[in-house]
Amino acid sequence: MTGKENQDAGAIEELTVELGGVWRVSTLSSHYVFDLDGMTVTRHPGPTAVSTVHDTPRRLATIVRCAVGSGGYWTMTPAVEGPLQLQELWSASTLITSIERMR
Repeated sequence: MTGKENQDAGAIEELTVELGGVWRVSTLSSHYVFDLDGMTVTRHPGPTAVSTVHDTPRRLATIVRCAVGSGGYWTMTPAVEGPLQLQELWSASTLITSIERMR
């Protein structure tokens, strides 16, 4: 199966913001929903994962790496400006096991 056929079937090997759409990225311990049209990402912890500040929709800034077989890394803009004046938040995931388009 080629990469294009795999993408047409709803599964891909690497996620980039250019793809658009809504995608479920599954990792060893959680899954993430990337809405690339709305530019948000939400973490959904699995049964063995600890809850974090990323378990709510966050505004996605960049996807640095999001590919099956490696850990993911992306940045998000802070939800509210505060005294710290953070420019961006980052998230690193455990090993990505699948990336599938949500219908």
